[in-house]
Amino acid sequence: IRTMLDTVRPRFFIPVHGEYRQMLHNSRIALAAGVAAANIRIIEDGQTVLLDRESMELSDTVPAGYVFVDGLGIGDVEQVVLRERGHLAGDGMVVVTMGLDRTTGVIRSGPDLISRGFMEEDSSAEVLDEARRAIISALRKFEGEPELAMVTETVHDAVQNVIWRRAKRQPMVIPVVTAQ
Repeated sequence: IRTMLDTVRPRFFIPVHGEYRQMLHNSRIALAAGVAAANIRIIEDGQTVLLDRESMELSDTVPAGYVFVDGLGIGDVEQVVLRERGHLAGDGMVVVTMGLDRTTGVIRSGPDLISRGFMEEDSSAEVLDEARRAIISALRKFEGEPELAMVTETVHDAVQNVIWRRAKRQPMVIPVVTAQ
């Protein structure tokens, strides 16, 4: 960098690459190469600078940061989506499918639990079997006409509790409950 500074002899210097410590180091090299201290600025991403022949001033900031590319879209990945992907990558998921009698709340089919990326299949069978029993036990309190939202929440919580207690993991639990 010193050779470049000696060759170009800039009046103003703004390092634009690297971590802060690297930009600071490059600024010190510019100072040693003869750039006036008042004409050296280390700026943050999004900070704008107004330059003319005689001066350099910090100005407004503009939105800056990472741009995520997702399939065909650029920059359209919401933070919620990224958080969910991280959650899935870290702890996997469990899908619970079951059918309830619309009028009595009795379980007609299931609960069937399908897991992906949660645990090895051999280890998870026992945990998922316990979660299935916990769902059946938790749904005994719904007599008569069950409210689907409450049933779904109860199924979710029952599965999460068992898995956390047994495996200390928090996979994404997706209950799919149908009233028949």
